[in-house]
Amino acid sequence: MATISTVVLSGWLSDRLGKRRMLVFLGGVTMAVAAVPLALSPTWTMTLVAAVILGLGYGVYLAVDTALVTEVLPASADRGKDIGGLGSRSADTSGTRARRTGQPGPAGSGEPIRPAAALDTSSPVPQSA
Repeated sequence: MATISTVVLSGWLSDRLGKRRMLVFLGGVTMAVAAVPLALSPTWTMTLVAAVILGLGYGVYLAVDTALVTEVLPASADRGKDIGGLGSRSADTSGTRARRTGQPGPAGSGEPIRPAAALDTSSPVPQSA
């Protein structure tokens, strides 16, 4: 709830003020400050309060950062394509190994997780016909 409320409010505020960088910075600082007591909290109450504060900062960062990114993209005609490219780069790539080698990855396969397997380039990349 904290994130949703600040997404709406900070988006509106950034449009009114035109101060996107400042709001992104404040959102980031809020998250960083809230992360410390969240990690070190000795009580459940402190954990909840810190999580709400972190959610408030994340809401500000999320709404305003996206608007800031669209402002710095080179051509307005390509914004949709560029934003889509950013999203695909940050998407979950858990199926990458299966697509590359034809073998299932560690998730749900009973196979141990091996970080070095991600660097395995001995299997050729299948060519699509």
